[in-house]
Amino acid sequence: MSHSFFREADGHIVLAQWPNIPLSGWLVFKILSRIIANGQLKTGFEQLSMAFLFAWAVLKILQGVNHFRRILGLVILLMISVSFFK
Repeated sequence: MSHSFFREADGHIVLAQWPNIPLSGWLVFKILSRIIANGQLKTGFEQLSMAFLFAWAVLKILQGVNHFRRILGLVILLMISVSFFK
């Protein structure tokens, strides 16, 4: 299992990749939600950041290049789901 856990289909080891649009969107809106003190704009930025992170996690689960990336997406998706019940 460890041999293929971090490898993609062509055999290259992949731990990290250049951030894609959902991950970049999450980072931008997360930073904006930290800068804005309070109000509807802050809430909107927080919700948008979660939506982008949710999209990233779903993409990783469905299209991750290796088992590590798919499990990472699943863990993040579970963390997002649990955070809604706090």
